[in-house]
Amino acid sequence: MQAMERFLLVHCAGAMLCLLFGGRSVPAQEPAPAGKQKVSDVVIQGSRRMSAEQIKVQLSTQVGKEFNPAALDEDVRKLYKTNQFSNIQTFTEPDGPGRVKVRMHFLDLPNKVQKVTFLGAKHLKE
Repeated sequence: MQAMERFLLVHCAGAMLCLLFGGRSVPAQEPAPAGKQKVSDVVIQGSRRMSAEQIKVQLSTQVGKEFNPAALDEDVRKLYKTNQFSNIQTFTEPDGPGRVKVRMHFLDLPNKVQKVTFLGAKHLKE
């Protein structure tokens, strides 16, 4: 009799867990409709080697244009190819109805010595 009770208890508990955790997940808030959003601002932070203007010139994501996540990804790839940055993070935040602010945070690559030239060096005899 105990084996039958244990069997029913385990299977009932398993069924309850399946119902509890195996149900359909529903988001707490419906995502906003995928409408067209304009870029309200592009904020550049953290870069010491290149000015914000030098970076913005290379971006296809521009203030006033329609926001395109794929274009932003391509901008990041293009900036990585300059070999100036070790890390680039992008953030977007709503900035009113139909507007989005793009924030880019850069971490410069450490300085590398490219070439050492000795001018006027005289060799000493031992």
